[in-house]
Amino acid sequence: MKTADLIEALAGDLAPTPPIAMGRRITLAALAGAGGALVILIAWLGLRPLGAAAHAASF
Repeated sequence: MKTADLIEALAGDLAPTPPIAMGRRITLAALAGAGGALVILIAWLGLRPLGAAAHAASF
């Protein structure tokens, strides 16, 4: 199969997606990425106890 035939077979019956669908996908991907980054950040740095931080001189 030639490349042009493959592209024609894949895109032959292609239907347009609604505009709201792409917005949902991008939003879901951004939220998943932010959540994953937050999990990695907490695992890497850990959580600082708020009570101990509030009583520190630098607070």
